[in-house]
Amino acid sequence: MAYCDNFLLSLFVLTTTLMFFFISPSNSILEGKNNGDVVHAPKVPSPPPPVKPRKVDLVLYYESLCPACADFITNDLVKVFQTDLNTIVNFRLVPWGGNAKVINGTIVCEVTFPSPILFLSGFQHCYRFH
Repeated sequence: MAYCDNFLLSLFVLTTTLMFFFISPSNSILEGKNNGDVVHAPKVPSPPPPVKPRKVDLVLYYESLCPACADFITNDLVKVFQTDLNTIVNFRLVPWGGNAKVINGTIVCEVTFPSPILFLSGFQHCYRFH
């Protein structure tokens, strides 16, 4: 039994010693290439600080007296506020036309347009259908 233990110990020491013979100090990471100075591992840059997410701008131009627009706003768009989606959205409603009134037999079209093209389109729409 003692012979077996001595043999295993000798085999272990021999194997460990041989492993050190095959490691070349010139290929070691910790030594310098020319003068034996210690070379430190390259520094990994730290990740950039997290960026605060920006809100999404959402602008809805709608016709003031349009039943389909009113239905969309009251039935579909309201879900934005019921699901807390409004916390990531800058939301703005812009009524741009579609309202006409009859005053003393005269049709008066009230329009508020963000651009001249929409103004002319709304004027043409009001003129054509009233």
